Amino acid sequence: LSAGLNYRGILAESAVRELKSGTRILIVSAQDDGENAKDATTLFDAIPDAVTKKIQIYEIGGHGTDLLSSQKDLPKLLLEFVSGQ
Repeated sequence: LSAGLNYRGILAESAVRELKSGTRILIVSAQDDGENAKDATTLFDAIPDAVTKKIQIYEIGGHGTDLLSSQKDLPKLLLEFVSGQ
């Protein structure tokens, strides 16, 4: 949720480039969270094609766990992704 390119010195873009086949990653963000939706798209595009990946960008929703209360479909989306559906 609301992954950025640099979280306290952790450079996420270089980290996602190292993900291996068999890995699953879901990126969720909102347009009303500053540069976060742009960062999320950059991260998504950097993930290797062999990785199972999904991105969900909401128009509104805020940052991080605020998305869980503002986007009523998000808990279901998370459960489906985690369960492999």
